[in-house]
Amino acid sequence: MFDESRFLELLGAYFDQSLTPEGRVELEQTLLGSDRARRAFWEHARLHAVAREWGLAQTADAVVTAAAMKPEVAIGWTWWKPALALAASVALAWAGWWFHGHSPQASKPVLEAAVSVPEPVAVLVEVSGVEWAAAFPPTPGSALPPGRLRLKSGVARIDFFSGASALLAGPAELQIFSEMRVRLHSGRIHVRAPAAAHGFTVQTGDYSVVDHGTEFGVGAEAGQPVEVHVFSGRVELDNPKNALPSRTLLGGNAVRRDGGAWQSVAANRAAYPDREQFTRAVQGEQLARQKAWSEAARQFSASPGVLLHYLFDASADGQMVNAAPAASPDSNATVIGCERVDGRWLGKPALAFMRVSDRVRFALSGSEYDALTFMAWVRVDALPNDFNNLFRPDDQPHIGYPYWLLDGSGRLRLGYLPDETTALTAGGREVKPWVRAESPPLLATRMGRWTHLATVVNMPGRLVTHYVDGQPVSRHELERPMPLRIGSAELGSSRTTQASADGRLKVKNFVGCMDEFALLSRALGADEIRQHYESGRP
Repeated sequence: MFDESRFLELLGAYFDQSLTPEGRVELEQTLLGSDRARRAFWEHARLHAVAREWGLAQTADAVVTAAAMKPEVAIGWTWWKPALALAASVALAWAGWWFHGHSPQASKPVLEAAVSVPEPVAVLVEVSGVEWAAAFPPTPGSALPPGRLRLKSGVARIDFFSGASALLAGPAELQIFSEMRVRLHSGRIHVRAPAAAHGFTVQTGDYSVVDHGTEFGVGAEAGQPVEVHVFSGRVELDNPKNALPSRTLLGGNAVRRDGGAWQSVAANRAAYPDREQFTRAVQGEQLARQKAWSEAARQFSASPGVLLHYLFDASADGQMVNAAPAASPDSNATVIGCERVDGRWLGKPALAFMRVSDRVRFALSGSEYDALTFMAWVRVDALPNDFNNLFRPDDQPHIGYPYWLLDGSGRLRLGYLPDETTALTAGGREVKPWVRAESPPLLATRMGRWTHLATVVNMPGRLVTHYVDGQPVSRHELERPMPLRIGSAELGSSRTTQASADGRLKVKNFVGCMDEFALLSRALGADEIRQHYESGRP
């Protein structure tokens, strides 16, 4: 739920340049998930001095590129300079998009004044039975920068870049400072710290629990004394506020801080989350979700307008059936290259696209389409190219054949060529009037995790909408709508006839995994996109 008072507090701190690292993360999550918050940000930004930092005219090349597409008052941003870190503040990046799309002259920032979100220090690996105390919580596979995690219930596994691994049991609040230091405000945490993470520290109250090659638990439950249980190895209990020597606690021992002094208690491993039980619980939940997805996918395949629905259960001879019941056999796909791997769940088929030659090829004969919806579950492992093709027709760049890709900054892009005319840039270079709709650069921060992508093309409504993980992230008004065609096409391929300045062919292959792809001849609504994401969420 959108907490307006908290949002205004974060917004004030942002514009006062006093926002803490965890506050920046919270503001980012709020902006990503709330259209109301984004619109409030626009209004504050327009009144703020940051508007003065957007004054230079856009280059002629970009003006030509944007001529066929204009952004709506919506929910996207543009990242202008490669020098900006990929982890730059979503808030300021969104402001950049706003001023570019709505100022009297298209512009880009004079100053690189972005407040950077800290680099990630850990990964949220898996969760079991988790309910988060946040409107837009992290999902398994998310990289975690310094900040706070608040659990209402359940267990979450966090792996730190130092090598330490922790199970956090809710209700709990954990503040992450670095890959070597956290503070447990409440809850229970079970830490396993190998030699590479020697010195990993859990702070609670006035004390620090410092690892020396250990497995230990710390409890700080509301209304209860703080407890430290060492299951193996040893830890040091240190209070930097006094000059007393630190206390050593060996494996098999435990203490409770009661009335200002540490009291010995019996070590109790069962009081802390168990890794084997956690793994079994995660596997059980994943099996249940996979079973539910399988039924939902069957129903989706038979829904109106489904042209293609590939579940990536390719046969040994490289054939992949189009699951849409009324589909022509010609729309069955051929897998070329591509390693067979596990997808969103263990045992769920997927294909890995690693080489330039890897691709999935199919044909979709027939009509022109006034509406199309592209959807895929992908795991982006790298963005090595300027353009990384998800879907590409053979006949593109011919008129009316769309492409769907990720650019090198992680923007989701749909484009098509409305005619064969050309225009000259200020430098005398000929360019075609591509219609392009680009999302914010979201995918660069989702490397290595399964992500749901969708793009809806609505020609009668003159609108393209991009979605990431079931949420609309940008809308684009079409100035040159036209019917689109598909024909023979490929997923993930690098097929191109465009040469770079040195005469070499441009490489545009997708690098990552895909385990579901759908193409529909109608414009799905936001609720339908959200439902498809929720039914397939790992």
